[in-house]
Amino acid sequence: MHAGDHELQRCALQFAVPVLNRQLFSLVLPVVLVVSLTVGSFLLPESTDITYSGELDSVRRVLTQLDPAYKVVLGMEMELSAYIAEKLQNKDDKEEEEALVHELNSRIQQMEDELARFKAVEEENVLYRDEIAALKRKIGDMEVRDTSTVAIRRVATIAEAVRPASPVVRDFAVRLASAHPGSFSRFSGGYPSPGREGIAQILSIHRYIAAEWKYISDPLSSGTDYYSPADRTIALGLAGDCDDFAVLLASCIEAIGGRARILRGSCSDGAHAWAEAYIGNAAAWNQAVDLVGEFYPGRGISYLSPSSPDGYWLCLDWQAGIYSCGENPSYMYQTSGRF
Repeated sequence: MHAGDHELQRCALQFAVPVLNRQLFSLVLPVVLVVSLTVGSFLLPESTDITYSGELDSVRRVLTQLDPAYKVVLGMEMELSAYIAEKLQNKDDKEEEEALVHELNSRIQQMEDELARFKAVEEENVLYRDEIAALKRKIGDMEVRDTSTVAIRRVATIAEAVRPASPVVRDFAVRLASAHPGSFSRFSGGYPSPGREGIAQILSIHRYIAAEWKYISDPLSSGTDYYSPADRTIALGLAGDCDDFAVLLASCIEAIGGRARILRGSCSDGAHAWAEAYIGNAAAWNQAVDLVGEFYPGRGISYLSPSSPDGYWLCLDWQAGIYSCGENPSYMYQTSGRF
């Protein structure tokens, strides 16, 4: 937003000149014009710039320094203006304004880059339109009829957002997993390790969610990550950012008997979150790699080095088996308890 253009309007001076005859008029008029123009030059201000002070103008100053992409990525100028006003608290502090501009532009850039990574998934989905259409038929006309089962309050932690026991999440996951019916688990090291059917169920769930996902950034005014509960995300039609995507996947994996974790890592543009499904030992891992190859021919698989012989996990980032980014990962969430 920019301050409106301001026009300087001059008031024309009118002079009453007694005219006795045409000759006198011709002598007086030039003198009057010269005097009026000379005097007028001293009356004009040296600059037409307008300066502002106060809360509203501080907000405008910050908005004008933001990456214009915020209007496309976020589309919430009024809410953002309120957030800026709250942060500045009516103080005309240039250093604080500069720090806020830097913070917001960094987050806008992170959102832009995350959106660009997500676009690669949309292009890939064209190759698997038939498989995605079959999964969509599994979902059918599923509706969230009982709104009392859907979280409507904001949650404070990512663990609160993972909701495998929600009837909405369970129904959603089961319908997608039914594309590959069978027992999910075989046991490895005391934990439920997915067999061939279980791995196929995980990949089917991921394929559908990734295909139908609509990327929507967190509100800048939230100040921190905004976690959408899994059943809420389903009710909204599968939309959100990377941590919402990870929360829904983790919830669905647990809802069909699996074990999940959510990790957070650093990227060149900021932080990124993704889900992973527990696979088990090396034999189970090799089977998972083979099955990913059947779902996505020619795909190379990346994974974090296991901390134990039974410690293999399958990455479920925007593309299954591929990390979009994420250096120095740390745990945000992991399925609790032993199975």
